[in-house]
Amino acid sequence: MTQTNRYLCCLVALGAFSLLTPLRLVQVTGASMEPTLHNHDRYLLDRFYYRFGGIQYDDVVVLSHDGGEIIKRVKGLPGDHLQMYVLSDGGRMPVVNLTRHPEARRRDPVWANEVVVPPNTLYVVGDNLIVSEDSRRFGPAPDTELVGLVRDWNLSRSFSEPVRDVGRQPRSPQAGGTTYAETYAAHPGEKYRQRAPRVRSSHP
Repeated sequence: MTQTNRYLCCLVALGAFSLLTPLRLVQVTGASMEPTLHNHDRYLLDRFYYRFGGIQYDDVVVLSHDGGEIIKRVKGLPGDHLQMYVLSDGGRMPVVNLTRHPEARRRDPVWANEVVVPPNTLYVVGDNLIVSEDSRRFGPAPDTELVGLVRDWNLSRSFSEPVRDVGRQPRSPQAGGTTYAETYAAHPGEKYRQRAPRVRSSHP
């Protein structure tokens, strides 16, 4: 067998392996999952094994959405009641799952926006609340858009969510200013790229 033939055989074997294995390498592009996942971070995407236990709260998942793949955190499952803070300009901020934490319900008018997650959908939110384009903007995502579950290199599905004081009202961003504290700003001028196998974290 010539060197060229061996090279072709290796390519065919590698291609077959990538098609058959339920794990795929993904690279994060964007800042909407900071500070948990960062631009250019690489992880494993579980496209099969997660089905045995199903999707759980706070899982980080990849969705096929709007012509590309995005990576978000699951904040609501079908039937869940959610409540969110609404800024003066209509922007939506932290999301509280009232089904899991009924004691966290707020009576303030700015927390009055409540939603119920429909059947066969997932409510997903990016950890970087300021820049993330997620279910707060486009609504619950159909479960048919689910590509898989993100796992760390040790195959763990656990990614700790940033700690926030949801009892404190976040400040509305001022024109020409930068908001810090409970949120994380994207790198100036950063834009996402849609190059397979990268997944964008979906921010403007």
